[in-house]
Amino acid sequence: MDIELGGAGLVSRRGNARTSGSCRRVGGLLAIALALPSAANAFYLDAARDFEIRARLYSEGAISAEHSQPQTRPARGLGQVIEQRNFFNPEFEGRLTRYQSWLDDLSFRMALWGFYDGLYQYETGQYSRSAFSLKGIVSQGHTETAQLTRTAQPIDPRKTYTYQPDPVLGNYGDPGTVSTVPFRINETYFNLVKGPLFLRIGRQAISWGESDTIALLDANNPFNETLAIPGLFQDVDEARIPLWTLRGNYKLFDSWGAISSAFAEAYLVPGSIDTTISPLPIPRASPYSPPQDDPQALIAGLIPPSVQGPIVDAAFGGIQLAVYDKLPSRSMSNSRFGFRVGGLVNASFSPQRFIAASSHDGDRQARAKIFVHRRAHDDLRLRAFAVDLFHHAIDLGHRQVRTANETDQYR
Repeated sequence: MDIELGGAGLVSRRGNARTSGSCRRVGGLLAIALALPSAANAFYLDAARDFEIRARLYSEGAISAEHSQPQTRPARGLGQVIEQRNFFNPEFEGRLTRYQSWLDDLSFRMALWGFYDGLYQYETGQYSRSAFSLKGIVSQGHTETAQLTRTAQPIDPRKTYTYQPDPVLGNYGDPGTVSTVPFRINETYFNLVKGPLFLRIGRQAISWGESDTIALLDANNPFNETLAIPGLFQDVDEARIPLWTLRGNYKLFDSWGAISSAFAEAYLVPGSIDTTISPLPIPRASPYSPPQDDPQALIAGLIPPSVQGPIVDAAFGGIQLAVYDKLPSRSMSNSRFGFRVGGLVNASFSPQRFIAASSHDGDRQARAKIFVHRRAHDDLRLRAFAVDLFHHAIDLGHRQVRTANETDQYR
């Protein structure tokens, strides 16, 4: 069951098609919610109702209704628990207009976003075994040379599927350690209105266009794709990742012939502050992982076993493949921005023209690459290749190899 906690009660929002699960962490919150008096939409902190708090909480589970297909790795059986997600989204809003006289409207909003999924603690065990037995290296970094300079950060599956740390304020930390901020400060912004000008400053989500899943114009914010396509197994608004943004909207005119409510809107995401992109789904780590095998399995298609064993392994000590997620560096050159104008025609149609651009050096089409590493003799260079996991393009290049001790830290 999906629920919304208002100031005075617990309101059912929708029935969940998947079996509801129970969790001690959420049980305590639900008990507190049920103890509150009945029915209201928000809990107001003052008599003037300028400050209010709300919370959206749910706990849900998923059970496999059939055996997986033969090509699915890891395989799952009938009746196995494959998800037990506990989600929280508390919100705090305030209106400050009465406390100042210069602006027509002044308000703010703060909201947290976080979840805990017992995927690796008390659910189906094959996903934990599979995620931590990958023979290929899975890491991320902000430069093309992170693998050479030993600054590449190993990707911990638990920090992708059990919970997700704040991408800007949090500290990813070492594998297995809890991040400084193990949840996301989802929205933190101020609204300022003066005449026809509206400004919103802070971490926020921008959605242009409408759709049941991801709208074609909804390209301003990245999405959490670790639960497959947003809108199928996860609500679109829940999957959208807000960014630290300066957004402005200017009302051009109320009416001009058949056109009314015309406006111009623009936004800027400073690259020096926020270059967040979607988390990289990890192969074989979750029921929702992409249908890809262990990166190391590609070696069999590159080097025949008859050559690898007696020649490659004997001469070089073995070859290890690495998936390296190239993240955008934090610089103004990686800023994102957009602009649009719109209005109503005959009070019925809403035509819009918009431009949205990003100069990211880590776009999805080229961010996940496969590198070849040798396990011994640090002074040797091997011919390496980079494979675009999403478009299957091959790009040849040179990469510095690593010793066995260096590669083991990414295992």
